[in-house]
Amino acid sequence: MKKYIFKTLFISSFIIFGIIIGNYKIFPYSLVKKIFRSTIYDLIYNLDTNVDERIWRHSWDSNIFYNENDCIYFEGNSFQAIIDNKDQVPDLKSIYWDTTTIYGRWSIGIYQGQSVFNLSEPVKIINPVITASDVSDCDAYFVADPFLFYTDSVKYLFFEVWNKASSHGDIAYAESKDFINWSYKSIIIDEKFHLSYPYIFSWKNENYMIPESNNDLSVRLYKAISFPDNWEYIGNLLSGYNYVDPSIFRHKNKWWMFVYTKNNQQNYLNLFYSDALIKGWTPHPKNPIIRNDLSQSRPGGRVIIIDEKIYRIAQNGIPSYGTEVNAFEIIELSDTNYLEKKTIKNPIVKKGDSPWNSFGMHHVDAHFINGKWVAAVDGRNN
Repeated sequence: MKKYIFKTLFISSFIIFGIIIGNYKIFPYSLVKKIFRSTIYDLIYNLDTNVDERIWRHSWDSNIFYNENDCIYFEGNSFQAIIDNKDQVPDLKSIYWDTTTIYGRWSIGIYQGQSVFNLSEPVKIINPVITASDVSDCDAYFVADPFLFYTDSVKYLFFEVWNKASSHGDIAYAESKDFINWSYKSIIIDEKFHLSYPYIFSWKNENYMIPESNNDLSVRLYKAISFPDNWEYIGNLLSGYNYVDPSIFRHKNKWWMFVYTKNNQQNYLNLFYSDALIKGWTPHPKNPIIRNDLSQSRPGGRVIIIDEKIYRIAQNGIPSYGTEVNAFEIIELSDTNYLEKKTIKNPIVKKGDSPWNSFGMHHVDAHFINGKWVAAVDGRNN
């Protein structure tokens, strides 16, 4: 009995010590943080809460519990092992360990290059250009998933802000005159559920946005009433499932849209098409386009069309979420068939030497502007 009491007191003291160190950044914070996280993992894997010898965790950028080696949720006095099944996922207001730098776990940068397959950090731009510390209208954990929109005089970034108060993502924007100096403006879309990946595009002189809203079991379409800060919800393009990172484009008088989905331990890339933007979306007969391949199944930014060649941008989630971004050339696209191949020059972005993206990158929105490619990207620092 004394043995178990001693073990319980030791573990409790260690956890409390780790939380105090984490909250107040007491010296030697970085060393203690590393030891604390490592030891917590060891403790976790010896608990009876394992599911199939794995701990299921909550993804920061969606409401999915999964077992990639990022962070672990803690609720009450126990670590949670939750099966990735919608009916068994509680609405947690959980504590997460602060393992980030001053930038937040994700931050936003600008890359440039003569080719979309040869992007790099420009000398004149100091990345990251937007971080969590720039957000002025909420206490933000990170910023991510940037999409670029530009006119001759103003450049805009639309992106996810992870709001600590609501424990989900909102959509915000920033402005620049030159791609170099950016000014954070405000959150512009705040729903009761998680939003991210604000895919902005224009059609018939109107500006639209499709943010990810998988917690709402929908793909939602918004229209700018007064650009850039007033958006109206128009309706759902798809409903009834956890659609992640919807990526829309137009080809041969049709609309096409990739969406990523998960079901228990399975993951899929699906394709839908429609003659009209607002309605009539039909699943492609070749669905799923990709099955159970985290190296290419999840969208990672805007679909790019160069000289009538279509490139699908995809995250590489191996060995962990947010590793790098690859491009795939679509070589056949019709309402009856789909074929693609991986481009030779991959990855198009990957982890860098700077602190803000030293652990990986998972998003590219590239545009050809004034004779060169300019891309909004994000970087992961832990």
